[in-house]
Amino acid sequence: MNTVTHRGASPEAAGNHHAAAILMDHRSARVLYLDDRVVDGGHIETDWTSPRFRTHDRHVTQGSGRDHPDPSGYFAAVAEAAERAERVVLAGPGTAKLEWLRWAARHGRHAADRVESVQSLERATDGELTALARRVLHEERERFLWPRQRL
Repeated sequence: MNTVTHRGASPEAAGNHHAAAILMDHRSARVLYLDDRVVDGGHIETDWTSPRFRTHDRHVTQGSGRDHPDPSGYFAAVAEAAERAERVVLAGPGTAKLEWLRWAARHGRHAADRVESVQSLERATDGELTALARRVLHEERERFLWPRQRL
């Protein structure tokens, strides 16, 4: 079982917010809430430190042999943070952000409906993440927004 911790959130993060910027990968997520000022939503981390390997039957030849941990606890913590905002910009490297969106949609979480943009981003400071989110949220409304088309 994986341990999920949420640390560093300011007291103002407990309320509802206009927008959120989330930078996530498979091990951690950085949450910033954007209102008239930036509110620190903290870091959500899981203890996935090293890949574990499962044993295969000799006749099984498919698969990588990696035993990927169950991300449900981590994804649920990110969903709770995202559900505090009306609009969400999701960014990060790799596929974790898309896996989270699929998980949230399958589990009926409202956070998936609030995601307005998914951005590929390797690393970012809090200021860069805030600037990206504000730029994306203020773009023209005629663009395609995941998972729905907004007019």
